[in-house]
Amino acid sequence: WSQQQYQVEWSPTLEETWSLHAYQVCGYTPARQRRVTFRELCSDPDLQQYYDMLKCEVCNDPHDEETLSICDTCHRMYHTACIGRDAPGPANETEPWSCDYCCRLRSKRACRRPPAPEPALWVVHWQPSWEPAENIPSELVEQWKLAQAEPVKKARPDAKLRPPQRQGITGTRTYIPHLTNAARTKVTIHHQPVDPHTDIAPTHSYELEIRQVPRAIPDGAHLRILTPTVACSIGPDGRCAGTLGVDRVQFLWTAYTKAQSYGWPGLELACVGTFQEEVYKLLHRYREGSARTDTHRRVQLKNHWAVPPLLMSTLQEHLGLTVERFASPLNCQAASQEYWSCHVEDAVFGARYDSFSVRWTGLSEANPEYEHADMNKAVKWALYAAVSATEPTATVLVLPRWSSNTSTTPYL
Repeated sequence: WSQQQYQVEWSPTLEETWSLHAYQVCGYTPARQRRVTFRELCSDPDLQQYYDMLKCEVCNDPHDEETLSICDTCHRMYHTACIGRDAPGPANETEPWSCDYCCRLRSKRACRRPPAPEPALWVVHWQPSWEPAENIPSELVEQWKLAQAEPVKKARPDAKLRPPQRQGITGTRTYIPHLTNAARTKVTIHHQPVDPHTDIAPTHSYELEIRQVPRAIPDGAHLRILTPTVACSIGPDGRCAGTLGVDRVQFLWTAYTKAQSYGWPGLELACVGTFQEEVYKLLHRYREGSARTDTHRRVQLKNHWAVPPLLMSTLQEHLGLTVERFASPLNCQAASQEYWSCHVEDAVFGARYDSFSVRWTGLSEANPEYEHADMNKAVKWALYAAVSATEPTATVLVLPRWSSNTSTTPYL
């Protein structure tokens, strides 16, 4: 086990030819595979466990023979409730039945060709693979850790010996430690490096200090040293969680005081700290690898690109955009009147939580995380919101156009 990936042992699965090819394109390798037909699944006792893997093509729930209809053309299964068909039975199975897809396919062929053959089904045994930790439910990770836990360690054979005796020092020679027992328990060792430009001696409180921090900028074959003025967010231990621009700190302070006047809707007042503390926690929420609220995903800064300021200012000037559907207190535009983030705790800085919990009406801009699932959902949400809206609605979507010609992105 590593901190980023787990080795996964895959169970045998039942795949169609197209899905088997799709898994192989994604990097999964079959250890062995066997082609079977639907009739073999029904009649061969050795294939009974794979017959039980068949699911409804509409809802993807496990099959139930009492409520499932089987297409006599493609042999796929459908719940009668999912397709609006009467319950299967002797009275309703007097003649062959084909699903809507096969009926449309047959009508295109004008019945000049014989029925389509049975779909190619494959029983596939997959080779183990490494999967990212965010793709695996936390419950399975905990079960794996318990299974891999080592038994209770036995006491060392030399546990009763003094440290010098364990090292082979015997006789009258004694080891005199330099630290007393009281001092030894108070010594702490920090394995993380200390930055003398940002870290300070622990003050046991949250601090926000504005100072000049030198930065090395590549300039051809040399490095150019700049000393911009930034705000350092420092924790009780004296470590700096990150730096912010002075203008961004001013924006956060304005949003913090404005949200404070409304009592921080959606948050308990007892869990809201001082401005310095909330800025510190904000930087930790959006740190690379931090856990996402109510999900198994983690923050990936490569997916949190903000809209370029020139583009956003142009949209605001000529279209009047004042609403951002996907942003954070760290990258939202100062001119925006409303924005949504992925953390409920961002409400202390005036953010709203979960853009997908409301209808997108009016004029707004959406720059979702650059994950295929998030971008596809954003495109669908914008289309459905516009179709069902009773007021003029427009959504400006900012999506990447990947350079690869084989990738399928919502941009296309």
